[in-house]
Amino acid sequence: MLISLAALFMPSVDACDNVLNMTWADACLKTSSTPSLYNLCGETLQHAPDAAQEVTVFALAAAEAAKASYNATAAAANQLLLQGDDVFTEDELAAIHHCRRSCSLAREHMAAVASGMSSCAFQDITKEYLDALAAVVSCRQALSGFKGSPLEALNAADYSATEVAHDLGALVFDR
Repeated sequence: MLISLAALFMPSVDACDNVLNMTWADACLKTSSTPSLYNLCGETLQHAPDAAQEVTVFALAAAEAAKASYNATAAAANQLLLQGDDVFTEDELAAIHHCRRSCSLAREHMAAVASGMSSCAFQDITKEYLDALAAVVSCRQALSGFKGSPLEALNAADYSATEVAHDLGALVFDR
């Protein structure tokens, strides 16, 4: 039994009405406002087939990548919390706890995006993207007083992953 790598990578999406078809390269070019976002989009969709696909496939893949990014940040926060009071101040511990909760919220919202994309139910997706982004920004704000935090770079990656997911999703819901 032969299964293509693309079939393993690409999540299952029902065919949705009135949704664009394009290649992943065209989707990244159309949605990326900076070279770094274009590169991240390409990395996110690098295993997608070269043939044109419904853009919900790309939006779903980007939502899954954003969830993975949030998971990595939450795991790093958990590791930092294991170090405890001996390493971090009370304010730093509060920021780490806040970011762990923010990652959980962002993941929930992006899971709702993924569910909507896979079932062609787009009515609340814009709000879910914005709520995921708000959770990521909330973590960034909590870290603002914790200079040099190991979570800063991970939070920046979360922000970029959310931005790529939102921008690819906009190909679906901003028509």
